[in-house]
Amino acid sequence: MREAGLVLAVMLLWAGVSPPLDATDAPLSESGNAFLRDCSSVDRPSSEHKTDLELMKSAVCASYVDGLDGGIRVEVDLINRDGRAKATQPYCLDPSVSAGQIVRILTKYIRDNPARAHWPTPILYLSAMEQAFPCPTQN
Repeated sequence: MREAGLVLAVMLLWAGVSPPLDATDAPLSESGNAFLRDCSSVDRPSSEHKTDLELMKSAVCASYVDGLDGGIRVEVDLINRDGRAKATQPYCLDPSVSAGQIVRILTKYIRDNPARAHWPTPILYLSAMEQAFPCPTQN
């Protein structure tokens, strides 16, 4: 049941986006390919000069992953408030992890899994975070 609720939350985040006119206009949420297109400049060293457009895209990417995390946290809370099911956070993110670091983790995950790059970004985000920040198992 926990997985169904989380998948529902991710799909709701993804469903709110209208289809693009062409692939270069695809929103970040559409696919890992769209996310890489707009967010890869985050990987460049901070010592390199970034254009204003790259800086703006980096801020949008950081805000986007912050929103995904917030949406997942809200969904877990809503499932738990219902009382019929018990959901746990699918990943355990340390509060010191920055949004820029999360963007880099997600871009690396997409590059390391090119066969999945066409998947919706929220699904890829959840997989990347579960892999990078697994929660301790409870006995």
